[in-house]
Amino acid sequence: MVKIKNILLIIFTFFAIGSFAQNYLYGYAVEFTDKNNSKYNIDKPLEFLSQRAIDRRQRMNIQITEQDFPVNSFYTDSIINNITILHTTSKWLNTSVFLTNNTHFINDNIKLTFVKSIKLVYKGGVYLKQNNRHSKWENQELDSDYYGNSYSQISMCNAHKLHEKGFKGEGIQIAVLDGGFFNANKISGFDTLFLNNRILGTWDFVSHNTNVYDDDSHGMTVLSAIGGNVPYKLVGTAPEASYYLFRTENVSSEYPIEEYNWIAAAEMSDSLGVDIITSSLGYNVFDDASMNYSYSDMNGKTTVISIGAEIAFSKGMLVVNSAGNEGNNNWYYLTAPSDAKNVICVGAVDKNKHISTFSSRGPSADGRIKPDVVTQGVATTIIMSNGKVGSGSGTSYSCPVLTGMIACLWQAIPTYSNKQILNLVKKYSNRYEMPDNIYGYGIPDFSKASFIIDSSVNKEIEECGIEKLYPNPFVDKINFHLKVKNAQDVKIFIYDAKGVEILTKNIYFNANSYNLIVLNELSSLQYGCYYLSVITKEGTLIEKIIKNK
Repeated sequence: MVKIKNILLIIFTFFAIGSFAQNYLYGYAVEFTDKNNSKYNIDKPLEFLSQRAIDRRQRMNIQITEQDFPVNSFYTDSIINNITILHTTSKWLNTSVFLTNNTHFINDNIKLTFVKSIKLVYKGGVYLKQNNRHSKWENQELDSDYYGNSYSQISMCNAHKLHEKGFKGEGIQIAVLDGGFFNANKISGFDTLFLNNRILGTWDFVSHNTNVYDDDSHGMTVLSAIGGNVPYKLVGTAPEASYYLFRTENVSSEYPIEEYNWIAAAEMSDSLGVDIITSSLGYNVFDDASMNYSYSDMNGKTTVISIGAEIAFSKGMLVVNSAGNEGNNNWYYLTAPSDAKNVICVGAVDKNKHISTFSSRGPSADGRIKPDVVTQGVATTIIMSNGKVGSGSGTSYSCPVLTGMIACLWQAIPTYSNKQILNLVKKYSNRYEMPDNIYGYGIPDFSKASFIIDSSVNKEIEECGIEKLYPNPFVDKINFHLKVKNAQDVKIFIYDAKGVEILTKNIYFNANSYNLIVLNELSSLQYGCYYLSVITKEGTLIEKIIKNK
């Protein structure tokens, strides 16, 4: 089993020593007033972020702020006593969740000067039957040509065209947040992930250990739609991406505490430098009806998980989430966090591109188009809990199918920001001109990636101010003219085809200046495809460049 690096585990000191299974009576979310007297410093980000996370922020012009600091440990230590343990913490929300048997917990702590609010988020002692509300099962073994029956779900969006160009997700890191990954480390359909060290780390945010392979199988089936590899039966949409597997959901019960688990996993994903979070989970009603959300809460700003998902996006990650399977139910609408503005909410269609009856509908409560897009979620080819290839239905599967396609696209254009990728997915969907709240913007067409990679960047560069890039292909140097409107520092990057940063330069430009830029440090580069990225206040400019032998 691959484990997360010790240095990063030290960062996340909020994990409780005890186990969730000890049946504490209550769980409380305690929000603190501030992060005063923090031992962390913005000028020393490696103490709380990985280099990959820092690089992402620099590439997208995202500032590191106090929000990135861990919660003040003095505050959390002041809450803990002999009948209370720390379960998890959110630095983004400046909130810690405590498990306790103390019936006077609120009265004992609400008067502390650094406590802003306390909210009940869990009641222990009674576990209900398991529920997989976002999946339905059809047990049948499948067989076909190379993609097998998974050809339908990938070809519907023409994402196999990206595979044909060599873009299969390599270099992209995906965090899968779910209820467990039962036996994924033993099932042969995941062998290529483990043999090639593409499972980068695991953590169970429910039970506080690294073993995510002994719980529910739902996350395993989700993972198979993205990263599974059983030639001639199933090929995932991003078989060469790398993965973190995080268990955030306790399938035996449903309480808001799981939203905080989800946010903690999103924060860990950010700190590790993950590119995409995929989540086939949704929250609206709970085992205690007094904690339920209403449809009016699905506005992207009310539920704690949707707030956390928006912050995750603000850190440069993409969040892809299932719409939910409420279309046949009284609820009918999408669930959180798919209501968040910048979360890609994924509905489900069948192989004939017809919306499934179970796929949750939009709009968000504040009237925005949801779902954002749809992919195949009816009879989706997956690996079943017995290790065989079969099929399952639910937005749980349309979500990871899309996630893998996005990973391949981002590999192809690594200098694009998360916002640009989100916009491209919508723009190249078949209902973009006339979206609705059943299909959203429709079914994405990733064959347009060829146009994006080879042609549209030229138009974007021309509009934003790069001219006369030459020679291309190049041998030892690249020249181009750049015009900017405002006085500013311009950042110039070169990335290889996997998104690895090769060269960085910062150049100051005066307002309305027009300058020749010469990059003459390129003779040592190996033959192949690279990407030039120029970040200005006017926008991010990119160009594919080729190194000759």
